[in-house]
Amino acid sequence: MIPAMPHAIVKYCFIILIFYGILSVPLYAQDKKEELKEKKKKIEQDIRYTNKLLSETKENKKTTLSQLNLINRQINSREQLIHTINSEVEYLKRQIGDNESEINDLNQELKELKEEYARMIYHAYKIKSRYHKMMFIFSAESFDQAYRRIRYLRQYNDFRRKQAELIQEKKQSINTKIAQLKEDTERKVNLLARKEQERQKLKHEKKGQNNVIEELKDRENQLRRELRQKQAQARELEKEIERIIAAEMAKASEKTTETSSTPEFKLTPEQVALSDDFTSNKGKLPWPTKRGQISSTFGRHAHRKLRGIQEINNGITISTSPNARAIAVFGGRVTKVISIGNKKAVLIQHGDYFTLYDNLTVVEVSPGNQVETGDVIGTVKTDNSSGETEINFQIWRAKSRGQPEKLDPQNWILSR
Repeated sequence: MIPAMPHAIVKYCFIILIFYGILSVPLYAQDKKEELKEKKKKIEQDIRYTNKLLSETKENKKTTLSQLNLINRQINSREQLIHTINSEVEYLKRQIGDNESEINDLNQELKELKEEYARMIYHAYKIKSRYHKMMFIFSAESFDQAYRRIRYLRQYNDFRRKQAELIQEKKQSINTKIAQLKEDTERKVNLLARKEQERQKLKHEKKGQNNVIEELKDRENQLRRELRQKQAQARELEKEIERIIAAEMAKASEKTTETSSTPEFKLTPEQVALSDDFTSNKGKLPWPTKRGQISSTFGRHAHRKLRGIQEINNGITISTSPNARAIAVFGGRVTKVISIGNKKAVLIQHGDYFTLYDNLTVVEVSPGNQVETGDVIGTVKTDNSSGETEINFQIWRAKSRGQPEKLDPQNWILSR
């Protein structure tokens, strides 16, 4: 009879399968780790750039709403960073727990493998002579049984070799897990220290935020006058844009019928294709500046920190660095260069869409020019009294009838 060794073979073949399953690093865990790292990196870049913008205006005595909006954004980014660090710490805690448990399991499996391997060596020692092997084969009751015994001996030798390899791989796996455990533990300690540093910075920033709020409250009347002046300029610009778009519609319109005095906006096939292309790029348009932070969002909204103060924005306001260049977000034709007060604005047509780049000091394009995505159209103006460099970016869409529609640019540009 064949000795009862196949049971061990079956048992440890199963262990081999489990072992290789354990060795494979779960893709989800690796993806999650990289996702948290990338998110943290992006937030850190965001905070650094906001700090840069604030440092460029800190020497100016005049405190503005845009400064407060940037501080609010910085605080929000800092809170996101702390939350992300918390998520990374929790992830590492789970990883450390999993690794400790896995090391225990691997050590137990290694112990069982070594014990079984020792039994196999002892068994091999007892039948190691060629005579014993030949007797084992020739004592078979039939040719078929002899053949099966020969195949068994081959499988047994092959299994012994694999068992020895598995023991070495198991040892290597344990060493790798121990090294990973040490690395994760050190990273967790460093992250906890970093979290405390960020909490102190957040505390300092909130103190600065309160100081700015108090300063703005002290000059509330002046602030309201400045807002009224800005809103008056915004209304003037809005009317000019509506007039320009209406003129463009009139050029493209068919003659009005006797029953209707409202022109209908007709696009050429090329303009239709351009409009469709612009629409298909919603959420993928580049920013109108290479770098920047949104300091004021689209629409009418009460200020989050100053009661009674309302901001009205037909687009988004982006704070950027001095001498920043304004760039076209999409190909089109320069329709108009508008001058209001001591600033300029450029309106570009993209079929039935129009993009506006407001608060420029130098303009490098002229009406009728064709521009491509990324072309420089001018230099963003820096306010001498506040030191702020801001561009107001708007998107409009002409309608076949009625007033053109103002669109929220944040829905159209790339998320940063």
